[in-house]
Amino acid sequence: MRKITSLIILFISIQFYAQRVQINGTISDNLGIVDNAHIINLTSVEGTFSDSKGYFLINAQVGDVLQITSIQHYSKKMKVSSITMDRKKINILLEIQDRVLDEIEIKKTNLLQKLTADAKKTPKDPGVEKSKNATQFKDVSATDNIVLASAIEKSDSEMKTDPILAFEGLTLMRFSLLTSNEEKRLNNQIKKEVFRDHLPERIMNIVGKKNFTETIKIPEDQILNFINYSIDDEIKTNVQREEHLKVIQNLKEKSVDYLKELGR
Repeated sequence: MRKITSLIILFISIQFYAQRVQINGTISDNLGIVDNAHIINLTSVEGTFSDSKGYFLINAQVGDVLQITSIQHYSKKMKVSSITMDRKKINILLEIQDRVLDEIEIKKTNLLQKLTADAKKTPKDPGVEKSKNATQFKDVSATDNIVLASAIEKSDSEMKTDPILAFEGLTLMRFSLLTSNEEKRLNNQIKKEVFRDHLPERIMNIVGKKNFTETIKIPEDQILNFINYSIDDEIKTNVQREEHLKVIQNLKEKSVDYLKELGR
């Protein structure tokens, strides 16, 4: 009895698959071919993939349902028609999924785009503050104390005139144990950072508030924002070279677009 049942099942399976023939096709979208798409015959539960040219082969017959899936595309189902079977070829067009980004909320801040000023407005890390308080300089050598003292002897007027001098003693003490190349590299890095932080103030001193409001026509409450808006490599270079007329000319050129943005 079992042998008869097995033969019947085998016969039905042979008949079931004998009616199916191999058809070929291509998968594409609006941008071109789609490779590595998954094609499944849901009726016979057979599957395959499209190759690098979007080409695939699969067994099917009239009435079978094919399901095509691919990353970045909407899934698609289609029924095999008699026309497809006659041609033994099928071309499938997939639709690309639209990726919608989550809504991003941009909050207005009162930052001035100036490191020294904005740093005071940002919340402080308690851990950092504790670590600063815990730092002690009990092991500083006598030579380091002498170097530091020489920096302290500089007059207050010198410190205010050149903000870089305010870091000179600390820099020398800090780098006394380093090689000359490392000291120069780190010293130059600090000077660049100090120069960048104080650049808006230096530009303000070069031009003067009166020239900003009367010559360049920048409203008084917009001067600082305009300076930060205008700073680029050319202005930095002209400030470093103390070419003040070029700095003023740079600002005049940039004021045209800035005033347009303000609607004035």
